[in-house]
Amino acid sequence: MTHPFDDAIRLDATGTHVRRGRTHPEWANMVGPFGGITAAAMLHAIESHPDRLGEPLALTVNYAAPIADGDFDI
Repeated sequence: MTHPFDDAIRLDATGTHVRRGRTHPEWANMVGPFGGITAAAMLHAIESHPDRLGEPLALTVNYAAPIADGDFDI
Protein backbone atom coordinates (compact mmCIF):
# COMPACT_ATOMS: atom_id res chain seq x y z
CA MET A 1 0.00 0.00 0.00
CA THR A 2 1.37 3.40 -0.95
CA HIS A 3 1.01 6.74 0.79
CA PRO A 4 -1.51 9.16 -0.79
CA PHE A 5 1.38 11.56 -1.56
CA ASP A 6 3.15 8.86 -3.58
CA ASP A 7 -0.10 8.18 -5.46
CA ALA A 8 -0.56 11.90 -6.16
CA ILE A 9 2.89 12.34 -7.73
CA ARG A 10 2.92 9.02 -9.61
CA LEU A 11 3.64 9.61 -13.29
CA ASP A 12 3.47 7.20 -16.19
CA ALA A 13 5.69 7.64 -19.26
CA THR A 14 3.56 8.19 -22.35
CA GLY A 15 6.47 9.19 -24.56
CA THR A 16 10.18 9.94 -24.37
CA HIS A 17 9.63 13.40 -22.89
CA VAL A 18 6.03 13.18 -21.64
CA ARG A 19 4.76 11.98 -18.27
CA ARG A 20 1.07 11.58 -17.40
CA GLY A 21 -0.29 12.08 -13.93
CA ARG A 22 -3.75 12.32 -12.39
CA THR A 23 -5.19 14.68 -9.81
CA HIS A 24 -6.29 13.19 -6.49
CA PRO A 25 -9.11 14.32 -4.21
CA GLU A 26 -6.83 14.05 -1.15
CA TRP A 27 -4.86 17.03 -2.49
CA ALA A 28 -7.71 19.18 -3.85
CA ASN A 29 -9.11 22.52 -2.80
CA MET A 30 -12.21 24.27 -4.14
CA VAL A 31 -10.74 25.19 -7.57
CA GLY A 32 -8.26 22.38 -8.28
CA PRO A 33 -5.25 20.65 -6.79
CA PHE A 34 -3.16 22.46 -4.19
CA GLY A 35 -0.16 24.23 -5.70
CA GLY A 36 2.30 22.25 -3.60
CA ILE A 37 1.21 18.89 -4.96
CA THR A 38 1.26 20.28 -8.51
CA ALA A 39 4.82 21.52 -7.95
CA ALA A 40 5.78 18.16 -6.42
CA ALA A 41 4.50 16.33 -9.51
CA MET A 42 6.47 18.67 -11.79
CA LEU A 43 9.63 18.15 -9.74
CA HIS A 44 9.07 14.38 -9.80
CA ALA A 45 8.83 14.56 -13.62
CA ILE A 46 12.18 16.36 -13.71
CA GLU A 47 13.81 13.91 -11.30
CA SER A 48 12.57 10.86 -13.22
CA HIS A 49 13.59 12.10 -16.69
CA PRO A 50 16.15 9.71 -18.22
CA ASP A 51 18.39 12.58 -19.45
CA ARG A 52 18.54 14.36 -16.09
CA LEU A 53 21.96 15.44 -14.87
CA GLY A 54 22.47 16.40 -11.22
CA GLU A 55 19.96 17.22 -8.52
CA PRO A 56 17.38 20.05 -8.66
CA LEU A 57 18.35 22.95 -6.41
CA ALA A 58 15.21 25.07 -6.67
CA LEU A 59 11.84 25.21 -8.37
CA THR A 60 9.83 28.32 -9.16
CA VAL A 61 6.28 27.90 -10.41
CA ASN A 62 3.96 30.70 -11.55
CA TYR A 63 0.41 29.40 -11.76
CA ALA A 64 -1.76 31.06 -14.42
CA ALA A 65 -4.85 29.01 -13.61
CA PRO A 66 -5.80 25.80 -11.77
CA ILE A 67 -5.50 22.53 -13.65
CA ALA A 68 -8.70 20.59 -14.24
CA ASP A 69 -9.42 17.43 -12.27
CA GLY A 70 -8.35 14.28 -14.06
CA ASP A 71 -5.36 13.37 -16.21
CA PHE A 72 -2.61 15.88 -16.99
CA ASP A 73 0.59 15.75 -19.03
CA ILE A 74 3.97 17.12 -18.07
